[in-house]
Amino acid sequence: MTDITAEAASAALTLDPAERELLAEEIGAVAGALHDPRARAPYEELAAAVAGGEVPPALAAPLATVLELSLSTGRARRLHGPQHEAALLRLFFRAPAGASMRRSAEAATSALAALAGQRLGALTV
Repeated sequence: MTDITAEAASAALTLDPAERELLAEEIGAVAGALHDPRARAPYEELAAAVAGGEVPPALAAPLATVLELSLSTGRARRLHGPQHEAALLRLFFRAPAGASMRRSAEAATSALAALAGQRLGALTV
């Protein structure tokens, strides 16, 4: 991890009011589906952090779960429309899990650029 990446991973993720509103609804949906209070607890903590406008690194995993579920199931687009889906996607890529995915994709793209113009027999990513 670079110093900048380590610093970003240890900093709280600041949310704007629109992100807070969208996340609150999505967190409520996830937490509402969980009947075990222990399983629901991290999402209740996340909801409180979101209401306060910042998500600390300790809540990065439940945040990633909420965003991944909302985006991968199509719920974000279906309930909120494409603009809000795009806002949640931008938020996902600012969060640690999404930022890590983006770095991995950029590294793969950079590595594959060396193969431009060459004929490939096989490629695995």
